[in-house]
Amino acid sequence: MNELYWITRLDSIREFLSVVTTVCGVLTFGALLAVFFAHLEEKPGLARKSGKWGLALFAGALMFGLVYVFVPSTKDAYVMYGVGGTIEYLRENDTAKQLPDKAVKALDSLLDEINNTEKNDKKHGKTKADNEND
Repeated sequence: MNELYWITRLDSIREFLSVVTTVCGVLTFGALLAVFFAHLEEKPGLARKSGKWGLALFAGALMFGLVYVFVPSTKDAYVMYGVGGTIEYLRENDTAKQLPDKAVKALDSLLDEINNTEKNDKKHGKTKADNEND
């Protein structure tokens, strides 16, 4: 149950990461503008402070952006959780391992039966409509 709860929270987590990344990106741009204008006004102290803030904000935007990229959406997580569990079950279950072979054999015998019926019908001159009426 704990896994399902966290899966339902993933979209909210992604939304939060998106907002934080956007805010850090905008503030980084603002810090770069502050550095530019501080250099124009010849204020090296302000330019240095703004540069440090800009670098820290850029690192934050990069970090939160990377985390955002690797956190799956709720829909993706449900698919991974469901399909992953199914694949593990199929790998461990001996009966499930035999199903593809049985399905191919059953399909092959069904197709052989259909082909034989059609050959017999052609020999006896029956049409599809005759077979449907039988």
